[in-house]
Amino acid sequence: MNITKFFYTFHTLMRRDVDEVTEVMDDINENIAMADEIGEAMSETVGADVDEEDLEAELAELENEAMDEEMLKEPELPVIEQKTRSAEKKRDTTQEILAELEGAPNVPVEP
Repeated sequence: MNITKFFYTFHTLMRRDVDEVTEVMDDINENIAMADEIGEAMSETVGADVDEEDLEAELAELENEAMDEEMLKEPELPVIEQKTRSAEKKRDTTQEILAELEGAPNVPVEP
């Protein structure tokens, strides 16, 4: 291999490596710029500025409304339970009367 061919090959390889490194560096710089733009966009507030005192006042108002609604509800009465207890009481009374009659002496009734 002659020296000219060696330098030509060496220069070609070096040029290609430098071009590849430059291309990679350009890609990296573009990605860094894009990441910076995304970071700036994410750090911006969306919508109007919100006042903390207004939010707390609105929350208190909603809580008061919910409490008022809860207090105005009619209490639930266990109607079924009352009816069941009443029926059980009648049944117990009837069974007690029947038990007393069964234990009573037989008295002949004359016509």
